Amino acid sequence: FSIVRPACDFFPEAKDTTEKVLLQGVIDCLLETPDGFIIIDFKTDRVSEKSLPERAESYRAQLDAYAAAVREICGGEVYESVLYFFQTGTVWKA
Repeated sequence: FSIVRPACDFFPEAKDTTEKVLLQGVIDCLLETPDGFIIIDFKTDRVSEKSLPERAESYRAQLDAYAAAVREICGGEVYESVLYFFQTGTVWKA
């Protein structure tokens, strides 16, 4: 996807609300359900069960950006965002 969004959506320090940024990305898996969309992003990071919460949190901005793109392009709400870590086989719901 490619969308143009206000810079302040992703950079809180941006003072000029008219400044725009081009956001491009690839959502690994997008499911449409009766409740809304589910975003699934697959991760190949080398993580342990102990380091997983911190690593998952580091992807929050990415998932938020994906959700913004889905809302803008598909016109629906994102019901859930999920990370799947192959290393541990763990599903992390953001």
